[in-house]
Amino acid sequence: MTASTVPAPPADLPTRLDRAYAAAAKLSGEHRHTLRPAGLALEASFAGQELHELLAPALLHAATDITESDAARLRVWSGDPDDAETRLISRLGGYAPDAEIRLRTDDYLLSYRENLGILTAWCPWTRTGHVRILPSAVVPAYEKGCPMRTFFHWWLRESGLTLVHAGAVGRQGRGVLLAGKAGLGKSTCAFACLRAGLDYTGDDFTAVSLAGGAVEARALYGSVKLESAHLRAIASGMPLSGEALGNGKELLFVDRVFEGRLASRLAVKAVLVPRRTGYAETTVRRISAVRCLTALAPSTIFQLNSRSATDLGPLAEIVRRLPCYVIEMGRDIADIPKRIGELLGTGSA
Repeated sequence: MTASTVPAPPADLPTRLDRAYAAAAKLSGEHRHTLRPAGLALEASFAGQELHELLAPALLHAATDITESDAARLRVWSGDPDDAETRLISRLGGYAPDAEIRLRTDDYLLSYRENLGILTAWCPWTRTGHVRILPSAVVPAYEKGCPMRTFFHWWLRESGLTLVHAGAVGRQGRGVLLAGKAGLGKSTCAFACLRAGLDYTGDDFTAVSLAGGAVEARALYGSVKLESAHLRAIASGMPLSGEALGNGKELLFVDRVFEGRLASRLAVKAVLVPRRTGYAETTVRRISAVRCLTALAPSTIFQLNSRSATDLGPLAEIVRRLPCYVIEMGRDIADIPKRIGELLGTGSA
């Protein structure tokens, strides 16, 4: 397909999406929340009970009664595309069937995940985001724990923050990032730290600020996802039960289980890359910034399906500013928070 066969994207698509959301909210009812995820003002509206129950809980830890005039807006609904949107998506879909289609214009950013039926749009001029999900779509289970990542990636970047595929834990306002691809043990480390009394800003995705020469982690999602066996082992003696996600993992909302321990922000003093071992003890040792970046950057870029070279810069800056370590997790999971606490307490981090 040549460029000449692709129609110009409609400049009024955000307006069409506004109208589609208003119609869905009138038909299904509306749930509105004033939030401050990652410390930024957001007015989130959901049309219909089903999507509200699926996508809102991970954000409600950031609920506030304060309405701010500069708040961004997010509108979430289920519905079929209108004629202009259908033509645009079907024509662009010829480039990447069964994959994600992304489009940048002077007026908005658009993503369509054809295999999931999820459309995301962000209009920086009106500071409005849209997430439209087809009625026939089967939303992946992981979306409940870290919903609408594409929207948050774009909005946070517009606001000077970076969404990273990493967790963050700490104490007394100081913390560490837990970086690496899925399966390395980020959530195991984060939940073990929660269980031991440390504070928490995330286990899988965290917003990071690089303002003022410092590195600060900010809580975006208030959830933790963990393999059932690890949840049972770490939570031994605690009367808690997670929500099964159907992929061998369970979902917990932190503020419902560990009251007061979901920190809104932590001053990051080090980056740790988890590594599972069969050793008895957990150890921490220094690694190079290059090795740390290879753990942090590819997984972040892959998970967010980033196509902008500018997204790599903040990730490189994080490991340039901070000491980097590998935490080799031993069989005794209780050692993990001890080693992290020692690292934060010695001044080496």
